[in-house]
Amino acid sequence: MFIKSCGIALGLMSIMVGGAQAATEMLFTITAESGDDPTTTFELPASPTPTQFTANFAFEVGDTPAIVDGSATTLDGLSFYNVGYGGGLIDTTYFDLSGAQYYTGSEASPTFVPGIYTGQSNSYSGGVDTVTIALAPVPEPATWAMMLAGVAGLGFAGFRRARAPQRPA
Repeated sequence: MFIKSCGIALGLMSIMVGGAQAATEMLFTITAESGDDPTTTFELPASPTPTQFTANFAFEVGDTPAIVDGSATTLDGLSFYNVGYGGGLIDTTYFDLSGAQYYTGSEASPTFVPGIYTGQSNSYSGGVDTVTIALAPVPEPATWAMMLAGVAGLGFAGFRRARAPQRPA
């Protein structure tokens, strides 16, 4: 039974590790250097599938879960623009930035480029914002190994408890 439990735990861990490495996520952080735009953080796939796009102009990724000034929310209609049309990104509620183009490839099949970009805020404050695009953190193999060792230890403890002779009460 113990060996079967460890085998199941090992199988589940390999599925989780394989799934974590298969999908590369990019972590976006937008901070206001001047002005009063909110600090915003969200994740998107490195190569997202746009909900709609216009060639050589822009693409939209639709509603995106985000953290804005510490509160969970949804960015409505998050759009990324080609540098030929001012570059940048726009959310209908929180920010409107122009400047750099954050992706390569076509608007139908974009791939985000990690880096630190400066953009001009087109909001009422008109400040400067910094957009940081980085690979989202993925647990290291040592973390997965520690978790697997913990699961195996719990399984072994349960195995020993089940085999221990019962004392009369």
